[in-house]
Amino acid sequence: MSISFINFNELKDNDITYDFHIHTNQTDGQDSIETMIKASIENGLNKIAFTEHVRIDTDWFDRFAESVKETASKYPGIEVLVGAETKALDNYGNLDISETIIDKSDIILGSVHRIPDGRGGFLDFSALSPQKLAEIEFELSIGMLRNSPINVLAHPGGMYSSRYGGFPIEYFKELMMLSKENNKAIELNSRYIKNAYDFLYSCGEINPKISIGSDAHKAENVGNCTKLLSQFQYVDFQKERI
Repeated sequence: MSISFINFNELKDNDITYDFHIHTNQTDGQDSIETMIKASIENGLNKIAFTEHVRIDTDWFDRFAESVKETASKYPGIEVLVGAETKALDNYGNLDISETIIDKSDIILGSVHRIPDGRGGFLDFSALSPQKLAEIEFELSIGMLRNSPINVLAHPGGMYSSRYGGFPIEYFKELMMLSKENNKAIELNSRYIKNAYDFLYSCGEINPKISIGSDAHKAENVGNCTKLLSQFQYVDFQKERI
């Protein structure tokens, strides 16, 4: 598994025409592999990654990967990667994914989707105050950046943001600095980041490696993150260009 990312301040227009966070009807997406590839081409993307949700006992990954490769072979104008999105199990960076899937993936996204209770189960989000949820999500993300074999911290602060709005910017900044220290990318995610202006400004300040992902679950969402970057004129946030 070898993939490289570009630091935010070095991004140019031809560096953002990709989407490395796409789901299909293999898991919780609505559309097929081929439909998502066609939508990506129509939206001017030159590279995508299918990153389905997996668990440690997932037994369909090999078949899915072969389906992606077979379908992608019909569309030589776009590069198609096969990866996985997995969730944090604790603050130490342990993930709900098998070594086999890690070894066979082009890209691994690590995300927070549930809040572990420390006993093998998960806490109810409604039982947590906004501040507590932000703190726990932050700590789980730190564990993945420091200790897990992920390439990308996916939708940072996403569980908090989907319930309460913008994730605290000081947490974003610390995660960006940690991602730099550990040579991992932080995802610019158009679905979950609610305070995009502050996020982009912090990217310009800290200059982490960036992965662009829409978290598309249907064809109409593919490439949304590239559109977000264009809308916010990301070059205005790049410190070395100001």
